[in-house]
Amino acid sequence: MSGASTDRPLALVADDDDGTRLMLSEAAELAGLSVVAVNDGRSALSLGLRSGFAVALLDVEMPGLNGLEVCRALRAATQTRTLPIIMITARDDAESIGRAFDVGATDFIPKPLNLPLIPRRLEYILRNAGLLRALEQRETEYRTLIQAMPDTVYLVDADCNVQRVWNDTQIGAAADDAGTVATRRSLKSLLPAAIGARAARSASLTARDGQPRSDEYSTADEGGDEHIYELRYFRCGSGEIMALRQDVTARKLGERRIQELAFNDALTHLPNRQSFFQQLAGELAELAVLAPERERIAVVVFHLTGFGRINETFGHDVGDDVLRVVAEQLRRCQAPLVTQPVRSLLGRLDGNQFILYVRGPDPAQLAQQMTEAFTGDLKSALRCGQHEFFLQASVGIAVSPDHGRDAATLVKNASTAMFACRSRGANTHAIYADVMGARALMGISLDAELRRALAHDGLQLYYQPKFDTASGKPVGAEALLRWTHPQLGVVSPGRFIPLAEETGLILDISAWVVRSACRQISEWRRNGLDIPIAVNLSGKDFIHGNPAALIAREVAAAGIPAACFELEVTESVLVGDFDRVSTGLAALRALGCKVALDDFGTGYSSLRYLQRLPLDRLKVDRSFVTDVHRSSGDGAIFEAIIALARRMGLIVTAEGVEEQEQLDWLRVHGCDEVQGFLLARPMCAADLELLLAAITSSQASPAAASG
Repeated sequence: MSGASTDRPLALVADDDDGTRLMLSEAAELAGLSVVAVNDGRSALSLGLRSGFAVALLDVEMPGLNGLEVCRALRAATQTRTLPIIMITARDDAESIGRAFDVGATDFIPKPLNLPLIPRRLEYILRNAGLLRALEQRETEYRTLIQAMPDTVYLVDADCNVQRVWNDTQIGAAADDAGTVATRRSLKSLLPAAIGARAARSASLTARDGQPRSDEYSTADEGGDEHIYELRYFRCGSGEIMALRQDVTARKLGERRIQELAFNDALTHLPNRQSFFQQLAGELAELAVLAPERERIAVVVFHLTGFGRINETFGHDVGDDVLRVVAEQLRRCQAPLVTQPVRSLLGRLDGNQFILYVRGPDPAQLAQQMTEAFTGDLKSALRCGQHEFFLQASVGIAVSPDHGRDAATLVKNASTAMFACRSRGANTHAIYADVMGARALMGISLDAELRRALAHDGLQLYYQPKFDTASGKPVGAEALLRWTHPQLGVVSPGRFIPLAEETGLILDISAWVVRSACRQISEWRRNGLDIPIAVNLSGKDFIHGNPAALIAREVAAAGIPAACFELEVTESVLVGDFDRVSTGLAALRALGCKVALDDFGTGYSSLRYLQRLPLDRLKVDRSFVTDVHRSSGDGAIFEAIIALARRMGLIVTAEGVEEQEQLDWLRVHGCDEVQGFLLARPMCAADLELLLAAITSSQASPAAASG
């Protein structure tokens, strides 16, 4: 006997001829099997009963026991009942083949052996054997399942009399172990009155036409709990009816719950987007038929501003609590509509957006009244557990049929009106107008053009220099992004920068600005000009990007020191996520960059920022410079800023200097630096290089240099 590793499936090869046994073993190994080979029938039977073989190849003619006897014995044993057995025979007549199959052979292979075909044949037989084992396993599972299931089973004759019954406590002792009913009972009599007649009718119809049917009914137990049952009827081959009664209470209650979850928002228990759209579509269809002239429908979309910061700062659990409180506020504001001769539905559209429709003679007025009540409530603090929050809302309204005749169009146009409100400021509402849709389309087109400009070098950097107030020498320049479109002409940054922030393109634009500025600084340094450049960063750069890593990478690529770079951020950026922005600025300072607070004195000014931020410079907004020389109030504020900055070791830069009198006042009162059209307008890199060269050679004052 020869053995093999058991890492692979085992094949039993039994043949008294050494050459045939060797060839069969080789073929089995080619089929991916390990081989145990013997030369007689008794050894084959002993091994076959004791070892887990995947296939057996038995020679018909062997000493001791022949292959047919071994095959019969293996088939009789439980453990080898399904073992694939292949008979190897030199006789291929019908009688010999018939004897092999009679004793349970799976297949036969004639001699002389065709070695190349045997591995493929083995693979085919093994695959079929695997399918058979899987089928038998599945059959066993199904049989166990049927035996274990709690369903009541009735075998009913054509007259709807029960012949056998299993698992029915009501008839219980009246049936023997085989389910046979001793006393004749009708199916109708074994079921509740509410379903008995219907069940008998369904069973009779199935007996007549053979079509499966089902019924459903419910009952209440002594405690009042509902139980739901399903009856299914099948015609057997003998013409009798098999009726299965199943308790489907859990499933039906689950389906109801799924239905509820599918059409209701789990957080606020308001109708969800799908449910709202379906009900709105139904209202519009009904309105078109019954009252197209007398009634209209207004759709209102509410967007909560400031909710994202709550999620980011306090976590989604607190955010969920806030949404629940807001939903209750909206319900209270909707309540007066219930007393009106109108229909209304409040739902949750998505995230921090809610939606309402009002149907009636003048729904727009009612919608505006509810909107004003809601935005009025938001002026007070929203209490949520131990926290208080202030939220704002932008609200858009669209009215049928003027703004749409179907649900999708009305909701889209209400959302467009809402976005128009967001651009104007929160806690406002607007009714849709066609011009809003045109602007939205224009915004989409402008976004595509901006992306194209970024990809194909359609953007430019202009530079506006800053000057030392006392000496008039240039001390740096601010990089300003410009876009000149082939058809649209010069596109204002105030138009495309907010769009880039909204779409997320601002991260790519910031990377382009930093890269371009670094390359320009490198070129100037090669030409003997050493002037630091300031670049403006968006709040998105700190929240979704890594400015320090970006600048470190680009200054290294350009071969310039990070000290050549200054980063400017506005106060509004700090409000978005102070901690994250502060951490990002600290990383920039550690890199060697300077940091400036731009537009100081506007937006959300707070001395707390000056204490906690790693700043080098305050850039005072132009609104304080305009009348600084003729307004005692503006002058006093500017003097206070200068004094504060000196105490904190910060440089003060005045923006928007456009008159000589402004410059004179700033020089007298000790402002460190100035920037503005009086001194130099934004210009391309080549013009700035010429200007700096001229100033250096003439050593002129800023006012003279500007002329």
